[in-house]
Order: sequence, then C-alpha cells, then structure tokens
Amino acid sequence: MHQRTGNGLRLEVQALTLDQTRAFFLGRGFDGVTADEIARSGCFFRSDIGNASGASGDPIVEFDLAQWRVVIGTHPRPLKLREDWREQWRERGIAPAPSTAFHWALFPTNQSFSPGDYNWGMITMGLEPGSRFRLEVWWRRGGHAEKMVLSDLECADDNAPK
Repeated sequence: MHQRTGNGLRLEVQALTLDQTRAFFLGRGFDGVTADEIARSGCFFRSDIGNASGASGDPIVEFDLAQWRVVIGTHPRPLKLREDWREQWRERGIAPAPSTAFHWALFPTNQSFSPGDYNWGMITMGLEPGSRFRLEVWWRRGGHAEKMVLSDLECADDNAPK
C-alpha cells in the first residue's frame, strides 16, 4: 500500500490481485472470460482520495484523473478511465447491468473535495500484470496546480499477491 499526504491531498492506493479483480467482476455479472480479460488488462488499484484538511474554510481540492500519468521509464501515458471502459463495453455489446456496476466501482474522473471529504473507488492503469511504474498525480487546491509522484508501484500478477 502507498499512502501520501501533501498540499491538501490525501491519497492511498493498493494494487488488487488478479483473483480479487476477477472475483469482483464475476460477482457483478461478467462472464469468466471477460472478467479475466479485465483483470489482465486493467492493473487495478483500490484508492482512497480526499482533502487532507479537516478545517472548515480551507481550500477545496479538485482533480481530473485525465491529467494523471502512468510513467514507465520516460514514457508517460494516461490512466484507463471510466469513459474508456464505457466505450469498450459499448463496442463489445456488454449488457447494461454489468457495465453499470463496473462504472460505479471506478473512481470518478472528476471530483472536488471540501475539507474532510474523501471517496473510494478503483483506478486502472491499463498495464499488464507485473508492470512496474510511477504515478504522476495532479490536482488543484484553491485554484493552484499541485503535483506528487508515487514511485515504484507494481501491477499485481497471479504469482505474487500484493
């Protein structure tokens, strides 16, 4: 698990194993083949993100996951967002019930937090199992751009629970 707090943001992320991811999506109506495909192509992390301040009147923390970057070596790439998955399910003809459950399990792409507010959800890096990377996290606090980097993150694989 990786936890960081800085410049108003509280962030905690932890890789989900492929078995945890498969089980989650099987339980929401995806067939076994699709649940395995999701697990192997998503690199899922459980996340807890919020405003680190508890003081009324402190600045709001806002973020857009589309600005966050997964970096392998020197190559940054965007996260795989709700909107990306939605398009994939539409193209594949996935039924509304499983795709809706999947949508609500993912962290919202855009969110604002007043002091003390937080949310939980999954974020997906769109990487293969076992991939190592760093995550560039961008947000705004009181209108000012902020950044933090989480280094040495790793997508779970079937052989090494995280």
